[in-house]
Amino acid sequence: MPDYKDSWDYYLSAEYIREQLRLQSEYSASPNPESIYIPTRNDVFMHPTIRAVQADYLSRFDTPPHPSRVQHVVGAILSGAISTFLNELELAAEALPATLLSAYLATEYRVLGNEEPFVLRIGEQSPDLLALFEQQPVKSACFLTACNSYSETVSAQQNSERQSQLQAELEELGPLLYLGEGADPNGKWPAEPSFLVVGIKCHQAMVLAVRFEQTAIVWMESDAVPRLLITKGLLSGA
Repeated sequence: MPDYKDSWDYYLSAEYIREQLRLQSEYSASPNPESIYIPTRNDVFMHPTIRAVQADYLSRFDTPPHPSRVQHVVGAILSGAISTFLNELELAAEALPATLLSAYLATEYRVLGNEEPFVLRIGEQSPDLLALFEQQPVKSACFLTACNSYSETVSAQQNSERQSQLQAELEELGPLLYLGEGADPNGKWPAEPSFLVVGIKCHQAMVLAVRFEQTAIVWMESDAVPRLLITKGLLSGA
């Protein structure tokens, strides 16, 4: 019986990508600023863009290539694709207008669906979110909305329809959902209905952000510090 690691299933698997990243010792990333989150290589290895590169290369062969060729060639291709993807994220963060960045930083990300409502603020650790993480096996979360495509105001009806679609997709993914809203503390613009999503993976959050045309989402790791993840400019919402 053929070895699993010489099969197509292995070469097309997430396990294979993980192994290539481990072999190249490229899991580490530069520290992120307190306000901006740039995903690590580990965050994006399951993103559709990276999986498509892997599948495209292997589709050229009628039978699986020799493991040594896969390790060196495909490993290098995946590494290059991930580097390009992360560079796009960094460029997107650098290109965000200062006025829009200031608005994101000033916003109160209010979690309303919990027993005790609380507010998330960029760069400030949240004891309430830490408490939620203690109850969950996956200690990551995002705060996102489907409202107002790329920060441009649309009608209330459109926003409601987009939010309903986002909620349906989140419920299908299966993470823990809390209703919320992103609000200007000075009331200069209407609050945007949103969701705090606990247990979602970073690549899943990025895909949804692109699909629902969001300039940025708020991403939180196990330290429960909210940071902006700029997603405008990414191509894949597959």
